[in-house]
Amino acid sequence: MNVFKKKSFAIPGLLLLSLICAEPALAQGAASYPDSLGGFIGFTDRYNTDFTFGAEYEHQLQQARPWSVGGLVEFTPNVRFGNDDTVALATAHYRPASMSRLKLTGGAGIEFRENASDHARFRIGAGYDILKQGRITVTPRVAIDFGEGNENVVFGVSGHYGF
Repeated sequence: MNVFKKKSFAIPGLLLLSLICAEPALAQGAASYPDSLGGFIGFTDRYNTDFTFGAEYEHQLQQARPWSVGGLVEFTPNVRFGNDDTVALATAHYRPASMSRLKLTGGAGIEFRENASDHARFRIGAGYDILKQGRITVTPRVAIDFGEGNENVVFGVSGHYGF
């Protein structure tokens, strides 16, 4: 099943879900840790595939409080003819002071393609913390990867553990 063939229904539905979850999220505590390690699971329209998952790291910059840097590795199985793709990106994140649960992301890196040439990839995206309880943060997000003449939408949820 290719979720993104029905984009006209998926994107408004995901935005509605974010709005429904916003009020409970605002009522939760907002402890901050300088580092976090997490995982990602989601969907992509990369070469008509659906499933993608990965790992992420984020470090809060103390001198530039709303900014953080990190990296991510995302794996997409069976992209083309049974071959897999892996995207590795260095990322920068910005959290506006007035909306500390909103996370705007940009990144640059490489898409490693099994049995094909590798490509430079760039990412822009946004996420919103719907759960921030102690060291655990859960963030649905949407991003667009682009480079080498094509664009891909990535939507999913990240879970992070602060330390």
